[in-house]
Amino acid sequence: MDISFKRSSTFYDEESKNYSRRRYPKVATNYIQFFFTRRRKLVLKLLSEVVQRTEAPRSLVEIGCADGILLRSIQERMPKVFDQLVGIDIAEGMIAVAKDATDDPAISYEVRKEFIPNRRFTVAMEIGVGELTLKTETEAEWAATQLVPGGYFLCGFAGRDSIVARLDKAAARREHLNTYATYETALRKYFSIVGVRAYGLYVPFIWRIPFLARIVQPMAEIVGAVFPDLCHEQVYLLQKLPNAQ
Repeated sequence: MDISFKRSSTFYDEESKNYSRRRYPKVATNYIQFFFTRRRKLVLKLLSEVVQRTEAPRSLVEIGCADGILLRSIQERMPKVFDQLVGIDIAEGMIAVAKDATDDPAISYEVRKEFIPNRRFTVAMEIGVGELTLKTETEAEWAATQLVPGGYFLCGFAGRDSIVARLDKAAARREHLNTYATYETALRKYFSIVGVRAYGLYVPFIWRIPFLARIVQPMAEIVGAVFPDLCHEQVYLLQKLPNAQ
């Protein structure tokens, strides 16, 4: 199925060569770097829960894989847990970089418009791009069709009421977002919600002093757990409903 996106592949093609370098340094010097690193840790933790709930052989497809950074992280953290990992992305540039950066035969990549699955997967993952699809329900339905009965879907969405969205000077970007409750209504048509994690409670100005921010920002995450609507994103662990195709 061809899914329309709010942001064209051109943006991601231009980002492809510097995607990981800008977002995953060894030490975060700005909020975005902290945010991406924090998100990766949460995704890996939730994925380990999925592993405990499932039996081998396991397979995983990542929708919106960028340059493959998460798939490579999965293999480093959980070697040989998945017999097949497939990354798909709308940007040909991202797929080219991902292929160059990966030498593991268990990982493969395809441009989304050319993706023809030859199996159903144990896990589907779509992190940080779900809100960019034009219709959450349509994307959730498509993800469900990629899964085995009872399969799991890890997905993340940026929230309209987050501090980041409210402070964004580009008002048009906030118009692309929905509330977490709206996303959840669409997701529940095909999935049951097993778990939710909120992250990215943005604290203005502290990243002007990075060493201080690296101390304060993790404490802000504790507050974010109490007020999830204010957080930049939420990641969901979902299980495919019995009546979903």
